[in-house]
Amino acid sequence: MRLSIVNLFKKMPNGNIFIGKYKILPKFRYWMRRELLDDIKREEQNMLYLRHHYLSHEQIKGYRYDLKKGEAFFQKVITAKKSNFPKHIKLEQQLGVLRNMESWEDYK
Repeated sequence: MRLSIVNLFKKMPNGNIFIGKYKILPKFRYWMRRELLDDIKREEQNMLYLRHHYLSHEQIKGYRYDLKKGEAFFQKVITAKKSNFPKHIKLEQQLGVLRNMESWEDYK
């Protein structure tokens, strides 16, 4: 009974104590601050790399050209894959044998 009296006077949020409008916030520890500062430093370094990239515009164009060298190989692979499939056949070619009873004058 004594424990329940202590709990009555303790100020607690309604509902779940970890989520919502009136939640209990964790204490801010020294390692949390260190992790936050490390994240900020990492973001600053990433932004520095994005602002000052090491390739010039001419080097970027050359790099893109080197990427296109592999396209011939991929075209060979694509044509090899397409060669495994049969040729496209039209419906008229398939059903052309049914027209043999018609006269030559009606054939269009």
